[in-house]
Order: sequence, then structure tokens, then C-alpha cells
Amino acid sequence: MIKVRNVFIKLKYKKIFLGIIFILSIIYVQLHDTFSIYDNLPQIIINNSVIPKSNSNRADDSIYSFYKFLFQHIKESPLNDYKNNPLILDQLNDQCLLQNDITFDATSKEQLSTVSYNNLKNCYSLQEHDFKKISKSQLEYINKCVTKLSKKKKSYTDILFPKGRGIVTVGGGKYSLLAYLMIKLLREKGTTLPVEVVIPPSDKEMYDDTWLCNDVLPTLNAKCIYFTDRLPAEILQDLDIHGFQYKSLAIWISSFKKTLFLDSDNFPLKDLDNVFDTPAFEEVGLIFWPDLWRRTIPPDFYDISNIKYDLKKRVRYVQDDLSSVPLYDKDNSVKDYEYNIPFHDLDGTISDPSTETGQMLVDKETHFETLLLSIFFNYFGFAIYYDMFSQAGAGIGDKDTFIAAAHVLGQPYYQVKTPPEFDGFWHPTMGFQGLALLQHDFNQDYKNYQVARIEAKGDDAKYENYITDYNLKKHFEEDMMDINNIDVMFAHYSLHKAEPMSLLEGQLYFDQNGKPLKGLYKNDKYGMNLEYYIFNTLHEFLCPSPEDKEFQREANDKNTNINTRLSISATNTTQQLGFYRGQVNTNNWDFMCVFLRTRTRFLHSSKKKKSKSKFL
Repeated sequence: MIKVRNVFIKLKYKKIFLGIIFILSIIYVQLHDTFSIYDNLPQIIINNSVIPKSNSNRADDSIYSFYKFLFQHIKESPLNDYKNNPLILDQLNDQCLLQNDITFDATSKEQLSTVSYNNLKNCYSLQEHDFKKISKSQLEYINKCVTKLSKKKKSYTDILFPKGRGIVTVGGGKYSLLAYLMIKLLREKGTTLPVEVVIPPSDKEMYDDTWLCNDVLPTLNAKCIYFTDRLPAEILQDLDIHGFQYKSLAIWISSFKKTLFLDSDNFPLKDLDNVFDTPAFEEVGLIFWPDLWRRTIPPDFYDISNIKYDLKKRVRYVQDDLSSVPLYDKDNSVKDYEYNIPFHDLDGTISDPSTETGQMLVDKETHFETLLLSIFFNYFGFAIYYDMFSQAGAGIGDKDTFIAAAHVLGQPYYQVKTPPEFDGFWHPTMGFQGLALLQHDFNQDYKNYQVARIEAKGDDAKYENYITDYNLKKHFEEDMMDINNIDVMFAHYSLHKAEPMSLLEGQLYFDQNGKPLKGLYKNDKYGMNLEYYIFNTLHEFLCPSPEDKEFQREANDKNTNINTRLSISATNTTQQLGFYRGQVNTNNWDFMCVFLRTRTRFLHSSKKKKSKSKFL
């Protein structure tokens, strides 16, 4: 009996033991499934050894491996040979006719021929060995890096971009102050989306924005993001980028899957909370805005990217791709297209106008591949692609790298059809001074475009028969797109940035007699006095005065005189802004504060006066 009982006891404990093993195996399988997305990351081999994975934090480890893999391909690219010896075009050769920027609405045959296939090729034509090297390197990056990483993009995006939606900008130095102005206006217009201000490595070292990042921005539902928080240290120490090159990486390292990028000097004029819920964004996931100029991307770029284009097939007139070609093109025979017609009116090319990336909407999961290729284009931007895309023209930089990346990969995008507007003023000695580039509501634009497309398909006679007086503005922009009823959404204040020290030094806002000059004249389109907002906010933030409410509340402090309170407040505010450290309480600082105060009062007094620049 005792032996039988012992057998039953052993069987009982064996069942319990097996049950525990079974439960643990289930837990193991679930955990393995959870982390298996990391296990399949490409192995990184450096100096013939595989980088070991840490068991402590698999998510962090996968991020590390991801960036090592990405930047290994970039660092090992043969295109690094051009970093110290950039490819500069020979635009001075006798056969290149592109000596000036061509606006998108230019109509003369002489101007249009300068952006034809033939002339763009004359202006930028790679030597055979450069052509082969760039083509092979770009294709290898796409095949061995972008394509391989994209197979696991859902897993990667969940790790790399853990937050849903938000706004991203680049700060650092004076751009941190501009970011503050932009974010404050965002909140005043009703936008509640979180904001991330990306601080470049060089600016983090040069300017200490700790106070702004830790004390000011969080009150506006904004925070600073440092490259050091997102990229491995050994990658950062070898990361040879600056200026325009930061934008693509700033978008990438931000936390948001759905991202609105804004330059820090770009002022939002509407509530932007619903931008990701619009038909335009939901359908394509990538929204661009136009610049003022025709594209100058040369045929060589399409050739090195294996993009097919048809020199005998015209498909649009600038951004008008709804009207039938016979409506506006009767005099040009097909054989003359490569000489007389703008290259980017032809099938297979990116449409005119060129792109202005002071604002950009992107779904980083949908356009995972586009962003990875844009990082490549920007990393080698100064060496190759910036000069190639702009041909030393207006707006040289990152502007066309994003749309070019999407086009190369065949990914969907929409560029706003409504052209931008300028706002500025006429200076008696310096001529016209453009201050702001106004960009329009992309969703209203997209809806109008869909309506126009349906109408164009239903009325062949109206949109197919040649008319002698075809005019882009009248026939497409006004009659078809109804652009006069599309709101302004952004005012990109990029041409004379709102940094008061430099504005005072340049004497931009005074005539030759010292009389103040108004800068912006389109307040009816802004729904506010934007110029007053800019200078008043700068004055309140940088130069608190006895008239400010803060000082009125401190007036009861009998132990501190008003001059001391001014000095203390200015020190607390501005000496903690890295860009202005050491300048507070100097003569130049006092002059700047007087300038801000008097200009704010001048603009306030003119708020109710309706005036118009004769050049707008």
C-alpha cells in the first residue's frame, strides 16, 4: 500500500511539474513572437565580427542594429568619394542657356526652352564614370538597404515611431527662438498636436537651450529631441552633415508615425489638428507644396535612377494635368518637344513647379522607403544631389529630395496645385523685399482638384479643343481649381528671418530717413496682423518692460526698484537662451529692445489702417 501511495504521489507531482513546464512554454512562445521581429534584423558585421545583441533591452538593441545597418550602407557607399570633391556643374559652358531662374508661370518660348530636355542636359551632364558610379551606388542602396529594411517596416515603425501624430521642427541657435514663435502661434490658432523640436548635434554643443527645452516648451505641449537621444554615439561622431541635411533625419528620428514637418520660421495660420484626417492625406500619405520656380532636375537624374520618360508625350502644362494637351499645345510638333517644351511637362517626369519643403505632411509607415531614400539623397546632398536638382538655382538644398525619392520608388504623393503667394514691401533704396511665402490649404486644394477632374472628364469639348488664348492662371487655377476660395494655411517667413538682432543691424524696416516701414500687407488672408504678432511676441519674450502685466504684478515689491526688476527678468529669460548668452544688458541688447518696443507700437497703431503695397 505504501509503495502504491508513493507512486500516486510521484505521479501527482509529475503532473504539476509538467503543467508548470507547459505554462512556461506558452509564455516563452508568446515572448519569442513578441521579440522575433528584432531577431530578424540584418546582422551587422564590422571588422569581420557580428555585433552581439544585448539581452537586457531587446527594443533598444533592435534600434541600435537598425541604425548600424542603415549607416553602414551609407558610410560604405562609393559616393563618399564626392564628400571632399563635390560634383559641381559646369553651367558656364556655351551650350547651357539656363542663366536665370524660370518662374513656373513663364510663357515666352525663349524662357521655356531653357528648361527643356535638351538644355537641361546641356547644363548638367555627368561624365560616364560619374554616371555609372552614382547609378550603381544609388541602386545598391535601394536594393540592399531600403528594400531589405522595408520587408519589416511595420515592426520597425512600431519601435522607431511609437507615437501617433504630431508636428516636428528643427531648432538650435536662433532657430530655437523661431520655433518658440511658431509653436506659440500654433497654440493661439487652436492646434493641440504635440510638437518635437529636434536639436542638431552641433547646436547642442554650441548653444545651451536647457531652459527653453525644460521650462518653456513643455508649457506649450512641446519638447526637445536630441540626436544623441535617438542615434548611437559612434554613428553621431562620424555623422558629417549640416544645414539642409538635418531635415530628413529630423523627420525620421521624431517619435510620430504621422508627421507634419514645419520649418521653424513657418507660421501656421489655421487650426491643424485635423490635417491627418483629410481625404488627401489618407489617400496618399505624402503632401508637398509648390515653389515659385520651374524644376531643373536634369535628365541624367532620371537616367541614373532608371526612370522611363517619353520625349514624344506631353501630359501637362505646368501643374495643369487635367486639360487635354491639344487645348494649349498646337504649334509644337512632337519632334520638337525635347527642344521647346519644358522637360517636366513630359510623361514620366515630376511635374512643375519645384517643391518648397518649409512644410510637409508624411505618413512615415506608408512612406518608410521614401524617407530612407531621402536620407541618402540628403547625406550626399552637398556632394551631389543639391546641385544636380537645383542647378545652382533658387532654393538650393533639400527641397526636391523628398519628392524625387517618392518618384524614384513609385510611391504616391500629392503636390498642392494652388501656387504660393509673396507678401512683402517696397524699400525706397533696397527695392522689393519679400518677407513671407504664403502656402495654401492642401485639403481644400485637393477637393477642388477632384471636382475639376470629374468636370474635365465629363466635358471633352471644353477641355480638349485648342484655344488661342490659353492662360494657366485663368483656365486652370481660377476656372477649374477656383483657387481664390482656397485659404492660406502657412506663411513661411524665411527670406528675412525674425531674429531681431540681425533685423536691427540690417535696418530693413527703416527708410533712408529712419522712418519705420510696414512689412506685410495681406492681413486679410492671415486672419490676423501677423507682423504685429511676431514683433510683439519677440518683445514680450526677450525684453520685458514696466508696461508688461508681469511687472505690474511685481510692482508691490518695494525692496526692488524697477530697473533692477527689468535686469533680473531679462537675465532670467534671455541669458538662458543659448543663442543670446552674454549679450543681455549690453548696449546692443538695449538698442534691440528699443527697436522691438517701437516697432511693436508702430505696428499696433497701424493695425486698423488698411494699406496696400503697390507691388502686391
